[in-house]
Amino acid sequence: MNAFLRSESRVKRSATRGFKVFAILLLGWMAFASAPIDRIFVGTYSGSGRACDGALKLTSRSFSWSTPFTSIKKSPYEILEQNVDGSRQTVALLLRKKPKGWFYPVVTIQHTEDIPERFWSVMGYQSLDDYKNNNQPDSLGCLMIK
Repeated sequence: MNAFLRSESRVKRSATRGFKVFAILLLGWMAFASAPIDRIFVGTYSGSGRACDGALKLTSRSFSWSTPFTSIKKSPYEILEQNVDGSRQTVALLLRKKPKGWFYPVVTIQHTEDIPERFWSVMGYQSLDDYKNNNQPDSLGCLMIK
């Protein structure tokens, strides 16, 4: 009888350990999963000028941007940063698929109170390091209307 009780106890401990591992993995996945993009950023932006003429479209799942020199169509993205509090709304996106000829895997969209309501500042960075260091000489900067 004692052997049976010890065996049953081992099964219970094993099941509890398995649940703990599952819970830890689930929490880890949730921590790394990207929060949904705030709807203030979702929409179509239009640009003008030599390098910025065209349209940028941002949905809850994909990013598209067409300029005179390069374009990207429906690329999924990850949110690197998102802030909608106060006088500055910013989102930074890391594009998951970068087609040949697209030079900007990191894109930021920002609105501050010092620019008119419909205007948004859009920056395309050539690398994650350029974004982190705010390296603007090698980036594409456009003032766009939403």
